[in-house]
Amino acid sequence: MQEHEQNHSNSNSTKPTLISCQGCGKPTGQDLCCPQCVKLGRTSFFCSQQCFAQNWPTHAELHKLIQQQQEIARQARIQKENAELRIKQMSNSQSPTAPPSSSSNNPISSTTSPTFQSSLSPSSS
Repeated sequence: MQEHEQNHSNSNSTKPTLISCQGCGKPTGQDLCCPQCVKLGRTSFFCSQQCFAQNWPTHAELHKLIQQQQEIARQARIQKENAELRIKQMSNSQSPTAPPSSSSNNPISSTTSPTFQSSLSPSSS
């Protein structure tokens, strides 16, 4: 791997971006990234596998915090969506489904309501 890095740096005039190792803080490249962090949508880079292993107990706590934060955000999103749905349902139930029209445009007068007679109702004879 060392030879590959040398050939890569010679063929490219720009230097690789160095960042701080999440374990020891030393400058490092972006070669060793925690796979669990990637699954959680973030990146944490380490200078070596040994540094990653040595710092695992502390770093694993970070995963727990990220998961808790994501769960809080998810719950907040659900609460917001539910509140918006309740508001929409309330506004739909308070307003009529069709706006009232004037009686001049309506062939059935608003004072006259149609009556329905069921064929099942007993006759008065």
